[in-house]
Amino acid sequence: MTITTNDMRNEYTASAGQTIFNYTFKIFAATDLNVYQTADGDVADDTTDIITAYSVTGVGNAAGGTVVLDTGATLNDLITIVGDIPQSRTTNYANNGDFLPDTVNEDFDRVVSLVKQIEDMANRSILLEQSQQGTKPLSLPVPSDGRYLVWNATED
Repeated sequence: MTITTNDMRNEYTASAGQTIFNYTFKIFAATDLNVYQTADGDVADDTTDIITAYSVTGVGNAAGGTVVLDTGATLNDLITIVGDIPQSRTTNYANNGDFLPDTVNEDFDRVVSLVKQIEDMANRSILLEQSQQGTKPLSLPVPSDGRYLVWNATED
């Protein structure tokens, strides 16, 4: 079965004590997810934490599964589930070896999932014109009242 075209991200506003959150994309191991919990939906307070106290169902399922938090979320916490599939090749094909459809499909699913993961990151990024030369990676602080961005003319 082919994988879904769903994004590699799911976002929720939690109810009080909520522990179960769906993810809607294929992962290949339970460690292929990053789960973030932002206290009371306040992204400006910079208390977003990646959490590790959860279990995962649906590993290998094309339609995804669930993340079950060990401790219930607080009302209005923002829960963000993002695919974090390692960029590695895990299968090697050998001459006269088994070339099984399940193995090949799993490999292609992994590649498509990595492309979707990179697309999600690109869609959440500032893009410079393709013709711009000498660019460096950019990162932005959390938006806050009274802050603005300016270009430093002396920056290399």
